[in-house]
Amino acid sequence: KYNDSFVDKEDSYRHSKWLSFMNKRLVIAKRLLSDKGVIFISIDDNEQAQLKLLCDEIFNENMKVGNIVWKNVTDNNPTNIANEHEYIWCYAKEKNNIPRIWKSNRSNAKEILLKVETELLENHQKIESLVDAYTRWFRENKKFLSELDRYKYIDFDGVYTGSQSVHNPGKEGYRYDIIHPVTKMACKQPLMGYRFPETTIKKLLQEGKILFGEDHTKLIEIKVYAKDYLSKFSSLLELDGRLGAFELRTIFSESAKVFNNPKPVELVTEILSFSTPKNAKVFDFFAGSGTTLHATIQLNAEDGGNRQCIMVTNNENNICEEVTYERNKRVIQGYTNAKGLQVAGLTNNNLRYFKSEFVPSNKSEQNKRLLTQASTDLLCIKEDCYTDITKANGFNCKQCKLFIKDSGKYLVVVYHNRNPLAVYEQLIAFIKTIDTSTEKVRLYGFSPEKETLVEDFYEVADKIEAVPLPEAIYNAYRATFKSLKLDRVSIPNPSVNQSVEVNSLFPNEAL
Repeated sequence: KYNDSFVDKEDSYRHSKWLSFMNKRLVIAKRLLSDKGVIFISIDDNEQAQLKLLCDEIFNENMKVGNIVWKNVTDNNPTNIANEHEYIWCYAKEKNNIPRIWKSNRSNAKEILLKVETELLENHQKIESLVDAYTRWFRENKKFLSELDRYKYIDFDGVYTGSQSVHNPGKEGYRYDIIHPVTKMACKQPLMGYRFPETTIKKLLQEGKILFGEDHTKLIEIKVYAKDYLSKFSSLLELDGRLGAFELRTIFSESAKVFNNPKPVELVTEILSFSTPKNAKVFDFFAGSGTTLHATIQLNAEDGGNRQCIMVTNNENNICEEVTYERNKRVIQGYTNAKGLQVAGLTNNNLRYFKSEFVPSNKSEQNKRLLTQASTDLLCIKEDCYTDITKANGFNCKQCKLFIKDSGKYLVVVYHNRNPLAVYEQLIAFIKTIDTSTEKVRLYGFSPEKETLVEDFYEVADKIEAVPLPEAIYNAYRATFKSLKLDRVSIPNPSVNQSVEVNSLFPNEAL
């Protein structure tokens, strides 16, 4: 938490305090980014200049993707120049690994234009209604098509094509023959020649981007799918910032104000639609009302994506239980809005809530055991395997945990205990019954090394992928302590009960 009550406008060091606060978090954020990852940081006018310098240092100035300015209207701004905008800085982990141009797939441009072209070729008499349909589509999707003013939608011989002319206006063009695919004769050449060299036209022919007339006497055009010219991500976004508060009031009909200044879902959805593939992992480590997760769910519903979203909050004023989690739970399950109307849920989603606590960083057997138990939920997230079948199969939850996924994937976590051989025998008998022809059982066990773990389960070695614990988790945990300089801080040793329940705040409410 950045405590504004200790840092006010009169504090001479307010900028440096804020930078110190952000520096620690952004260093970790950079480490968490994949090689194709990008980070978007929302900031208002107070610290945006300082943030730019900090990000240039942490991410490298050459990794700057750009700065987005979005309209965030407020009614209570008494300054000389009303600030109706905020900023979003974007940096890449490695700029060469991300697309040179981001394009969104949120419009149905391709389908509409394909329908227009198909109908044109089949029945020219329908052209009038198709033009109306295209005009409506263009109006609805105009924000995606800012570059289309360079491409003329023209008529030729009374036929609307929605295409770019191949003739060369303004100067002498290229001269060559293009053979009509039906008549096998050279097409009528534009008066000023073609605008592209012959090699380019041949490539467009191979790609199916040439639209021919009925015969060789008609002019030809190049098909321009609007999706090919969807705008680059704009540095200016026209969005009313008040929309976010309205969205929350709609979802939480029983409360008029559950969170101050939430981001509009459309803002984050727009960013994700340009910058993420359909299987991306989205991470918001300053989560507030839950807009990022809501936007991820919504975008997946729009484009059939399978993006996953992790959000972290310090749960100030119980925001996580009461707003962040509850909001997205309602979005998934459905809810009754402020007007009393039922809103269908986006049910093809899973939602889970975890609460984290510290385990001491000093390397001891006790802490290793605590860490192994406390990290079980993290392993479930890593393996995407959540359904607990431990008790149902007669196992002791203090000795091991068993999980299954619908697809038949199994996860086994073995804890340190006083009678390991008996537990191993019981697990081996169970694993022998599992069909591992498609995927081996993921076995995490309290063991000093992989070879020892495999040896303990040698009877089913061909059925398991063995991972020793807690070294992998401990190393990551230790690195986090070091980054936060907590390795120099003495933290009280939590009780066993606290550690066991570390990630189980809502075990029965997982969707």
